Amino acid sequence: MNAEQKFAAIVVEQLRLAGWLVYQEVEIPGGRVDIVGVRGPIRWAIEVKTSMNLAVMEQARRNQMWFHFSSVAVPRPARGQFGPSWQFAAECGKIFGFGVLCIHEQGRRMDAGFTRYAEGRLNRKPGPVKLWQEQQTECAAGSSTGGHWTDFKNTVRQLEHTVRLRPGVKLREAVKSIRHHYSNEPSAVGCISRYIRSGIIPSLRLDSGQLYLKEAA
Repeated sequence: MNAEQKFAAIVVEQLRLAGWLVYQEVEIPGGRVDIVGVRGPIRWAIEVKTSMNLAVMEQARRNQMWFHFSSVAVPRPARGQFGPSWQFAAECGKIFGFGVLCIHEQGRRMDAGFTRYAEGRLNRKPGPVKLWQEQQTECAAGSSTGGHWTDFKNTVRQLEHTVRLRPGVKLREAVKSIRHHYSNEPSAVGCISRYIRSGIIPSLRLDSGQLYLKEAA
């Protein structure tokens, strides 16, 4: 676990304790969001970094158009002294509308968690964001080595489930029975066929147009 994952885990835990449903490493147009909290109709995007910088503020600004609230979350400064970078972040947040969270680790006087250093503004009409149940557990927030849930992974998972129930099902029939991310069925059939034969989808094999699960080695 890297440092960013460690601090992100603190944020995730506090959100869950507060009743938020938490999704991690969520894809949106132009990038990924470290943490998305959902409670009722409200979606809250949080970007976690190990230090306050312009990059994380830019990410929070980008996320605003897709979420009701957007925040940056950064560990509490050494000795609790909030320097110019924090003051600048708070001023930028006030101008652009994103919030600033201060992450604190377990100590003698406080539990691990986060506090609000600066409040964000509500976006009443955020754009649509696709959230998958797998994003709750598939990949920890702050991961830098990939593994996040994608539309492609969701398509493959559905195919695997279909083949498990119907070994030998025709590829075209399997594609027709699932909700894939391709623009049309011919495109889906062509791409999936190539990916199976090239090993990009290693869990399936294609034999005379029929799909089977590969046996574990």
